[in-house]
Amino acid sequence: MNREHSILGKKNKYKIFFYSVMALSLALFLLVSVATSGASFKNVLFKDNTDSFMDHFNSVIYNIIDPYENKVIYPPLASLTYKVCLQIIPEESIAPLVSDPTEKAQSRYVKLDQGFVFQFMMFCIISLFLFLIATEVLKKGGKYEKVCFMLLYTLSSPFLFMAERGNNIILPLAFSMFFIAFYDSKNKVLRELALISLALAVGYKIYPVAFGVLLLRNKQYKELFRAGIYCLVALILPFFLFYDGINSLTMMLTNIVGFGDKRSSAGNLESQLDFKRLFYFLYGGSRKFTGITISPDLVDLYANLFKYLCTGICLIGAFFIKKRWKVVMLCSAIIYGFSGACSTYFLLFMMLAIILFLDEETEYNLFNWLYLILLVLTQINIPFTQGDWTRYWPTKFTSVAVVGLVFLVFVEMVISVIIWNNNRRAEGTGFVRACVDRFMEFCPDAWIEKYNQKKLLKAKTNTEDNGEVCVNG
Repeated sequence: MNREHSILGKKNKYKIFFYSVMALSLALFLLVSVATSGASFKNVLFKDNTDSFMDHFNSVIYNIIDPYENKVIYPPLASLTYKVCLQIIPEESIAPLVSDPTEKAQSRYVKLDQGFVFQFMMFCIISLFLFLIATEVLKKGGKYEKVCFMLLYTLSSPFLFMAERGNNIILPLAFSMFFIAFYDSKNKVLRELALISLALAVGYKIYPVAFGVLLLRNKQYKELFRAGIYCLVALILPFFLFYDGINSLTMMLTNIVGFGDKRSSAGNLESQLDFKRLFYFLYGGSRKFTGITISPDLVDLYANLFKYLCTGICLIGAFFIKKRWKVVMLCSAIIYGFSGACSTYFLLFMMLAIILFLDEETEYNLFNWLYLILLVLTQINIPFTQGDWTRYWPTKFTSVAVVGLVFLVFVEMVISVIIWNNNRRAEGTGFVRACVDRFMEFCPDAWIEKYNQKKLLKAKTNTEDNGEVCVNG
């Protein structure tokens, strides 16, 4: 395979578009950054310029005590990782800098201490290594294309934001990639390792449990059962081995609910928007033009309905849409939009859909082009400003892009239902029977075989009855 074909995909227009747009947007972003003396970085980075990497450092310090007493929402595997990092830090580094481990925002001076910095360096190197290996495993194509993809992606907006925060989402992302690469492998060992990888991803962020839909769609019921056990072990066992058992588990669940409710309020629209907050944003914007005002209670009701409508579309689509990249995209949309804890680095999961799209999609049509454009919009650096440089508008573009993906799926589903109904009527099949036939496609093979046998027996009986009537007539 020659270099040109490997990097751009000589016969793949989607790859040419993706790599070209990502490269051009990155070049433009860097040029604007130079022209503004770095001010445009505010489009990507956290608003508090003294808080870089503190997702990591705060989480490490919280583990001096039971972290769940300090409103931590991370599952136990993530907390345990931070606990290991804490053990690397010398006591003489901790004592002068940490007076109260229960403080939500710890001293920024920890980033100047060698003991704190060294464990963070180790965490970053190991995490990045796992991520690059996972990308190498999942991404198809030549080595030049893979290098090009890795380079552009590690400089994408979600990745830069994740790196600036020092967030651990790179680990569940890597484990999710291993799972998607091998969950349907013919090699039993790789398939089992894929299930364990999914459990590890869930043990770090919980949200990747959505990818279990792939097993259900693939009728891998035994694997789904084992994956469920692995996930339960990853989520529950560490509480009893390293923390305060049921008490810590209960506190974590309470913290998650409280954190999501707080983040998903109508007044929190400054950064990334989940499905619920996006409704608040769209309503606020439309009200300026239409003058239509709805009572706060109704707005809250509609916002929740919008959230569950988008989630429902994703779930239904994930079961009935055939293409794997769309299923992964819908699972990623649920991870991004359902939780009130939505943040820019959640968009990293869309990378999984992008990889599968570039490697598997061969049909050129309007819908696929729209999908690709919206997927790219969730990743590119947008040098946009209105007054001071902030993350406000770039995060709104990406939030709308995610819902745009869900809307496209909805439109495709409506069109598919119309075509299905027309075919059903042309064949003379009853509506209920056609629905049952469609549902049975997702049932175990043994159920399908029994169902088909009953259909054949019934059809044979009807034929014999009709023949007897004709003869008697």
